[in-house]
Parts: sequence; structure tokens; C-alpha cells
Amino acid sequence: MHCFLIRFFLAVVIFISPVFAQSPPFPIPDTGQTKCYDDVGNEINPCPSPGEPFYGQDGNYSINPMSYTKLAADGSELPDTALSWAMVRDNVTGLIWEVKNSKDGAKNYSNPHDADNTYTWYDPNPETNGGDAGTPGNGTDTKDFIADAIIALQICAGNTDADITTDFDLSEICVTDGKIGLEEAVYILQYLADMRN
Repeated sequence: MHCFLIRFFLAVVIFISPVFAQSPPFPIPDTGQTKCYDDVGNEINPCPSPGEPFYGQDGNYSINPMSYTKLAADGSELPDTALSWAMVRDNVTGLIWEVKNSKDGAKNYSNPHDADNTYTWYDPNPETNGGDAGTPGNGTDTKDFIADAIIALQICAGNTDADITTDFDLSEICVTDGKIGLEEAVYILQYLADMRN
């Protein structure tokens, strides 16, 4: 039995090792960890070199160092010294993160960027909701916040699919050339938030 367990363990290790040895298909930002420690938690300074005990921990490596850019609401880059910005771009992954504001303990759904706002899951479509429609809200559920905004952007971008409709008249804000830049998208989303209140 002991021999079987050892063989089984080795087979699993040999089988899964190539999976974990491959690099991910996308860059992952470094953790920023620069310190190294021994087995009881004492800091080792400087970090160990190859061949020394405790070498190989996170503090030994700097892969894809963290890099961020502040962005204005229209998507333009701002200097690192900017005191106000609407978004942050992770330069390693390319992801853009919204900066929430007005963290004051009071929800304000007319401001889609309010940090106090919360939204419930709601998708009334049985073909896409996995059998759970969730909890509808009045401007406070995911359908209102996300799906309607996506539909509005599709309509304003010139999608004429008859299945795409919204509860709002978008004729006064939609551009006619079928092109929507970040500034227009932000304006459309703000318009929808204002219409809900």
C-alpha cells in the first residue's frame, strides 16, 4: 500500500507539473513584496541569493512590476501628480478601474460613481439567469445599472436590432455616426442615471 501511494503521488506530480510550469496567457502584476523571511518569520536582509537557504521566495523576484496611470473621465492620461482622476489603468494587464467617489455613508443613485451605492443581482431573462432571476430594484439592480447601459450604448452606436430596446428615449443624446468614444459613453451613462431619478 505504501509503495502504491508513493507511485500515485509521483504520477500526480508528473502529470500536473507541466500545467503549473507554463506561464499564464496574460501578464500578472508583481505583488510588490521585496522582503524575505526565514522559517520563523525573521526578516532576512538582504534577500538570499541562489543556493542560499530560503532563496526563491517572492521577495527574490520582480516580475511585471506594478505600473498604473491616472485617467480623466474622457480617458486621457493624467500626470502622477494629478489630485483628481476618474479611472486608473493597470499598465501590466490593461484593465481600467473606476474610481468611486462620495464615500459619505449616503447612497446616491443619481451618481453612478457613488461609493455607497449597492446593487442586487437581477436578470429576468430565464435564458440567461441560470434559473435565478434575483431581486429587482428600482435603479438599484444589475439589470438597471449594467444591462440597460449596454443596450443604450448599442443603440447609440447604431445597432438597429429590433430586439434591443430601452425604457428611455435616447434620441437626444445618441450620435448619428455610429461611433462612441469614452467621453460619449460616460455622458450616456450619466444621462441614464439622471433619468432613473
